[in-house]
Amino acid sequence: MFPYYNEQMGPAGPIRFNGITTRERWLKPMSDNKPNQSEENPRRASTADSGKKLSSDTIIGIAATVIALASLWLSASEGYQTRLHDHLSVKPYLTVLNNLVEKEPEFGVLVTNKGIGPAFVRELRIFVDGKPVAPDQYDGWGNARMQLGINELPVHCSGLSESAISAGETIPLLAIKKEDQTNERDTQLQKAVGRLKIVIVYESIYGEKHTATGGGEP
Repeated sequence: MFPYYNEQMGPAGPIRFNGITTRERWLKPMSDNKPNQSEENPRRASTADSGKKLSSDTIIGIAATVIALASLWLSASEGYQTRLHDHLSVKPYLTVLNNLVEKEPEFGVLVTNKGIGPAFVRELRIFVDGKPVAPDQYDGWGNARMQLGINELPVHCSGLSESAISAGETIPLLAIKKEDQTNERDTQLQKAVGRLKIVIVYESIYGEKHTATGGGEP
């Protein structure tokens, strides 16, 4: 069966609309109404090419950003490692020692720098029986000797405030020299050291603060 259509007739034959009869319009293939493929393809190709170009530019931009950030991080990391190496290469390390062995060159309390850089002493604090000793012209050693009852002993003391201790250097803080040692004097000083506590605040050449503590436990 053929599709039904109603041909409109006029006095001169079939009525035409825009030069086309109703029958011709009915039987005209649907494909004729579709847009021309050849006209759309260039536009589609152009859009696809544009998309590909934008994608490539974006990837290149991201890659350049990543490379720049990686270079910045590497430069900062190398700078940090260099600064760390410089600081460690001159780091001091003060240790307060109780050198209570008889017939040693110095019998008493010593401080030694076991680091590899100079130590700049900023403060020396002395405690007797847990209480701070008032500072004097000898960094408090004059008052400390009186409180410890060793003012008559031939001990020598070292005031360290605002002084520098070189790497490998050892300084007696409160000690009796070898030629002045006797059993009685050594015993008396040993008991005094047991009541003593020493705190040294010092800095490296870069201004990094450190603290060394010693004394007590004869």
